[in-house]
Amino acid sequence: MFLKRHVPLFIVVIIGLLTLFGNFIDNDEVQNFVDNDATQWFDIIASFAIFLGALNMLKLQMLKIIRKQNNWQYSTLAVLGFVVAIFAGFFYRGANYIVVSNVNEINLLPISELLTDELHLENQNTVMSNISDAEDGYEIPKIFMTQSGAEAFMEKLDKFDVNMEIKSKKWGVHLQAKGSLFSWIFFNIFTPLSSTMFALLAFFVASASYRAFRIRNFEATLLLVSGIILMLGRVPIGELIPWWVVAILIVFGVGAISAPWIKDKKIFFGL
Repeated sequence: MFLKRHVPLFIVVIIGLLTLFGNFIDNDEVQNFVDNDATQWFDIIASFAIFLGALNMLKLQMLKIIRKQNNWQYSTLAVLGFVVAIFAGFFYRGANYIVVSNVNEINLLPISELLTDELHLENQNTVMSNISDAEDGYEIPKIFMTQSGAEAFMEKLDKFDVNMEIKSKKWGVHLQAKGSLFSWIFFNIFTPLSSTMFALLAFFVASASYRAFRIRNFEATLLLVSGIILMLGRVPIGELIPWWVVAILIVFGVGAISAPWIKDKKIFFGL
């Protein structure tokens, strides 16, 4: 029991505290551990944790679907979203782009005008200079999810008699390429859903805080007021609160936590 529970817990606490306070320790070896070794260990452990978490999620959701448990329809959406994200990240790049080369001086102006209008670019002169300066071909600044979409765009350039080639972003790079399938899923589905979830969590946190910090005594009052002000600091209106108010409330919070161990509170507050 000691080797299985206490030793791993002791290692986690020591490494965690060393990583947390390492930025305040003026030592090259400690700084190297915090900046390099600790982050690499975290990435390795997180990789295994994500893999195990994904398998566990699939197992639980699939069992819920098979047994037709309560709200199993939502489990279907969860599994479907997981499969689509894996497909867009590992099996389908969806990040095609067009490279234009051998553009002569006659076609330079009309091509730059077409690209500026079609892609809503800001400066036509910049597009012209980029096309003329490109030795290995000019990469049109637009990502196409499908090859057919890139071919449809190429048809607009056929009249200029230039060389065009469809290429794809490298694996891994396609995840951050704006306009790729994975990027579209992230910014148009995941990000709005995350914003909605966090917006709803604010009400749940407020409700839970009220139940947890219900005013029963003086210490609970201090803790409740401190919690409310700190929550306000996370929203735009919190920028209007002076820093010294937050500092005082933090002191109040520390006092509320330590108050149960102080017998004579009049001496503590200097009364």
